[in-house]
Amino acid sequence: MKRIISLLLAFVMLVLLSSCAEKKPAEEEINIVPQVERMRSICELGVIDCYYHNVAKCFEENAEGVLWWKKDKLFWVEYDAVVSYGIDFAKLDMTISDDVITIFIPQAKLQSCTIGD
Repeated sequence: MKRIISLLLAFVMLVLLSSCAEKKPAEEEINIVPQVERMRSICELGVIDCYYHNVAKCFEENAEGVLWWKKDKLFWVEYDAVVSYGIDFAKLDMTISDDVITIFIPQAKLQSCTIGD
């Protein structure tokens, strides 16, 4: 008896759920037009900033002195720097023909270097 009730319940749910399905019209062709400005704004993400904090050491023997008396020179320099490395997107070349987009990306170069105090 339980088996008949469960089969009947499954059949009723199948009928109810299949009748709620929305019929879609024939496939519509989606026409997406690429926008060059939007592509360029995405391309601005192609820049990397590197932050440096380091200490440089300089040692020079017999750097200063009077007559035969010589003195060594030793000093340390601490520095901070930010280096930006990326692509100049003004030189980016995009050609769009039908459904093919061809992008020519220039070689990445050092864009800026800022040395802190």
